[in-house]
Amino acid sequence: MGKSKLERRGKLFFDLYGENFSPHEIAITAIDIGKTHAVAGVFGYFGEVLHESFLLTPDRRGVDLLCQLAEETAVRCGRKHVVYSFEHTGHYHEPVAALLRERNCTVLPLNPVTTKKERESDLDRSKTDELDTHYIAAAVSAGKVVTDRPLRPEQEELRFISRHRRSLVQRRANAFVELHVLIDHYWPAFQGIPEVAGGKAHVERIFAKTWPERALRFLELVSTPAEALVLGEAGLQELSRRERLALGARRIRLILRAAELAPKVSKSLIEQYVERLRAVLNSIKELDKHIEALEDRCQQLLADSRGVLLLTMRQVGAVTAAEYMAEIGFLVPSLHSASAVIKLAGTNPVPDQSGNRRRMRKISKQGVVHYRTLTYQLGSNLFYGKGNPYFQAFGRRLTHLKPKQIRIAVGNKAHRVIFAMLKNGEVFAPKTWTGPPLTMNPLLKLKPCYQERAREQLLRLGITGY
Repeated sequence: MGKSKLERRGKLFFDLYGENFSPHEIAITAIDIGKTHAVAGVFGYFGEVLHESFLLTPDRRGVDLLCQLAEETAVRCGRKHVVYSFEHTGHYHEPVAALLRERNCTVLPLNPVTTKKERESDLDRSKTDELDTHYIAAAVSAGKVVTDRPLRPEQEELRFISRHRRSLVQRRANAFVELHVLIDHYWPAFQGIPEVAGGKAHVERIFAKTWPERALRFLELVSTPAEALVLGEAGLQELSRRERLALGARRIRLILRAAELAPKVSKSLIEQYVERLRAVLNSIKELDKHIEALEDRCQQLLADSRGVLLLTMRQVGAVTAAEYMAEIGFLVPSLHSASAVIKLAGTNPVPDQSGNRRRMRKISKQGVVHYRTLTYQLGSNLFYGKGNPYFQAFGRRLTHLKPKQIRIAVGNKAHRVIFAMLKNGEVFAPKTWTGPPLTMNPLLKLKPCYQERAREQLLRLGITGY
């Protein structure tokens, strides 16, 4: 079978092994990887079974066995080339992939959606690990693989830190929800005193923000309405001076008013509430400390990378820039265009054409969920709120789209702009922008201890003036 007959499905192997590649030279080792065990099989290009499926452990012992059997099978069946493929879902595949790369094996990861579609195309509801190896091999022979891009050490650390930070931020948000619920039970007016005036309802807030640091500190010291009433105005003023809470006379009066409006709760139940309150407050304090340490390390790694360029964009801070570099930024040199980034994120619109009817369907979602989340976040930050004037002007032209679609479109636009910035080593200065300059000083978004490192990085890129 020649190249003209293989067409698109054979392009992958022609790119790997040259114009003289024959499909009868290939052995595809398909691996379905789990947490404690994996199943692998060796197949030919046209789906023939060269070696029956076998169990292995997803560690060095299993990879040694896998490579030995795959190579022996290739020799026995007269196959010159061996490739290894698996689904790059979750993280169970990472140790196996790293061990295969150590051996300089050809690794061809698959999007898990691809395997699912291969299985559905057989109209077979059965799903076993052995069957999945057949579908993985079929997807590989059809060229439906993604590029294997091993992580650089700094990217691997930054990715772990940024994802871990995001999970801690979510935990902290959950802790604040629990705090709301606790206070609702025995001191609801502490979050704001409800009033009705002139037939209209409004809430008089004790603190401008719901949970500023001094509000949390106050609850550590005065946990119940009864304690606030016992202290009275004079006692709360003394507490404010001693602990530097800066409560002020108006805020103290509101706290006492909220305490008077609190519902009556039995002593035994209030003790349970207070015990849980202190545990939640301690949890928030520990999470804040951990998040701050991770953000500090993110800034340190960011200052030594091209990610400093992202800080020249308005509404892109150190955390967002670090997340972008962790997920996408370090991959830019190996990508041919910004369209590849958008496709990796799965935010590319899927075309739908039949006859004279042409339209774009929903986004494909056939990408990495972390990239997709980052795209949505970028779109929100750059378009809504204070936003970035350049991206706001772009988003305002998309009046035919829904708000969520605008966020995705603006996020995709940001990918294109950032791709050019990182590829060419340029600051944010759109050539089509005719308004006032938008370039920000990136050093001001970093802690003073990392500003010199960032300045050196900019100088290496030929950028001066900061």
